[in-house]
Amino acid sequence: MKLLALVVAVFASLVVIRTADPDRQRATVEAADHVASFLAGRWVSQEFGWAEAMWMPAQDDRVVGVFRWHDAEGNVIVHELLSIATEEGEVVMRMRHFDAPLNPWAQESDGPIRFVLVESSERLLVWETDGDDPRVKRYEQLLMTMEGGGQLLRSRVTFPEASGRPMLAL
Repeated sequence: MKLLALVVAVFASLVVIRTADPDRQRATVEAADHVASFLAGRWVSQEFGWAEAMWMPAQDDRVVGVFRWHDAEGNVIVHELLSIATEEGEVVMRMRHFDAPLNPWAQESDGPIRFVLVESSERLLVWETDGDDPRVKRYEQLLMTMEGGGQLLRSRVTFPEASGRPMLAL
């Protein structure tokens, strides 16, 4: 038991040493805080059937979100589970897709899609995969203010050229 505690302590100290650059940590923490406040809350759209996203407040340095999209007849198109956290000095979002009975999509059998935050501003978040992921390339979230002061969250997904899939905008 003492050996296990020692191994854990040594591993933890190595992780701290590896990410000890204070400027990078500060920028990452600020970016993660911005993402959490940008997305927080419930977002609903009825433009393409019915879609709803819910982003919970950060807890233990992790933001969790869920998304559901139904067509005009009420059939489930997709459910998503999303998680955002700081990993090795980057803000990372993982996304997993499920069908109506919550079976993971077959094309995600090797795990969730991993995005890294590459651009962040007051109204825009841009996430990209590592480029080798054949499922998706880029995910953008744009915050728009409507007349009357309401806000609208738009999402745009770009797929790799080889997939033959057109861009998806919600």
